[in-house]
Amino acid sequence: MRTINVQDAKTHLSRLLRDVEAGEEIAIARNGHVIARLVRAAPRGPQLGGWEGRVTWDEDAFAPMTDRALAQWEGPIFPTPETSSSTSASSPSASSPSASSPSASSEPLSSPSARGDRASAER
Repeated sequence: MRTINVQDAKTHLSRLLRDVEAGEEIAIARNGHVIARLVRAAPRGPQLGGWEGRVTWDEDAFAPMTDRALAQWEGPIFPTPETSSSTSASSPSASSPSASSPSASSEPLSSPSARGDRASAER
């Protein structure tokens, strides 16, 4: 174990820490009396069991799911018209867009010439 005085320890702390990481023990002395030792800290491993006794659950939490619950779990989030029975009972045109709706039209709402006319009228 190497002994070093306080002033040298303050000056060369980074170098001393590298030596300690390499496994060396260093004693720090004031007026010739050892007041501290630099030693490598014990590596911390994973801490298991930290939630033991804090978390509870029902005994049936890990039981197999019923067929109905499994069907709900694996089913679609948003039913499509094919799987929904309410839309199939109504008219067939309810599931398809009509030609008179604005979203079915393929023409733009305003043509470039109409925009140009408005832009020139504003000037």
